[in-house]
Amino acid sequence: MARGATLDLRKASTETPPSKAALVARVDVHWDANPAVLETWAKLETIAPCSIYQTRAWLLPWTETLGRKAGLKPFYVIARGTADEPLALLCLGLRRAGPFKIAAFLGGKDSNFNMPLVQPGLSFGPEIWRALLLDAAGLMGQDRPCAFFLLNQPAEWSGQTNSLTQLTAQSSPNVAFGTKLTPSAEAFFAGKLSKATRKKLRQKEARLAARGALTYRTPAACNEKAAILDAFFAQKTSRFRAQNIVSGFDDPAMRRFIETASMPDPHGTGIELHALYSGGRIVAVYGGGTHRGCWSGMFNSFDASHDVARSSPGDLLLMAVMAKQCAAGTKHFDLGIGEARYKAMFCGDVIPLFDSFLALTPMGRLFLLIEALALRTKSGIKSHRALFYLARRLRALWLPRKMSA
Repeated sequence: MARGATLDLRKASTETPPSKAALVARVDVHWDANPAVLETWAKLETIAPCSIYQTRAWLLPWTETLGRKAGLKPFYVIARGTADEPLALLCLGLRRAGPFKIAAFLGGKDSNFNMPLVQPGLSFGPEIWRALLLDAAGLMGQDRPCAFFLLNQPAEWSGQTNSLTQLTAQSSPNVAFGTKLTPSAEAFFAGKLSKATRKKLRQKEARLAARGALTYRTPAACNEKAAILDAFFAQKTSRFRAQNIVSGFDDPAMRRFIETASMPDPHGTGIELHALYSGGRIVAVYGGGTHRGCWSGMFNSFDASHDVARSSPGDLLLMAVMAKQCAAGTKHFDLGIGEARYKAMFCGDVIPLFDSFLALTPMGRLFLLIEALALRTKSGIKSHRALFYLARRLRALWLPRKMSA
């Protein structure tokens, strides 16, 4: 199979939408992150509105570890203008869902935000996106998907619209949570937390410090990356097992991904690790990443031992991370998808997400019909608190049987 394919729209038929022909001159499909893809990616990720999840530093390690484990076949769609300049890049992967071959964003469920990389100032309408994706599919030969299934997209990022959400979209059952930071951490926390809450957290901090001096470290500062990762995976898997939740954190591919993405390379660092020590014991870990003034939280863990957990080490570490980002001039801070008490406390701004679809075949229409119904059902359950907790309870009762089967 060819490593890539190109469609020159300057020679396209008169059926090509005029708005697209005036903007996009050529569409390329590449089956690996070759120099042409990396060059385009490097240009667009520095100017396009996008999150850390669209950067080479995060997405390339994910593709080589968790993406490969999942059997995804990556491909990259580049739209170019009349002067051959890159206008947009989509980092996608092919996956099988039963009899269906689906194109989706790379990053899977590990990416909290998905979006294309588009030159700022360009407005791609739904007809442009539709024609662009149809052209890309036409270049894929026997690997042509039956549908594009593009989930968890923010409607806007850094104040700029994500036009791909205009393509046959519906609200996602997932929402994310974020907040704006201020240069002063003290002023930020004063605006977020009541005096009583701040006093309680200071008391917890003092109680935890009585066990051993509290220190906040990063691997770059303390050269203890392996120890921090060991503590994180032990804490995370222990907590999930206690809750009867099957997770991917005991998968060796997950560790390889985090190890690789947290290692500085020419593309940058996709994951920053942060740890809170009580004496010589790691009591909480946070992982996240910064891109163009936005810090995104990806995962966390804490020591669930009663004498430690009662002092909320996760909250104390999160405050240290947020204070560091305030001092660094970071403008926005998010904690990703999913509701949690600590998210409501520190990141109360809801970030709505959208799912975009495009069927290419009758099988694709069937797949999207099934999946759209499933997503709406999931959204309905999540919006009804009693049903949501009932579903969680039933899942907890069922999973032990599944895990022991």
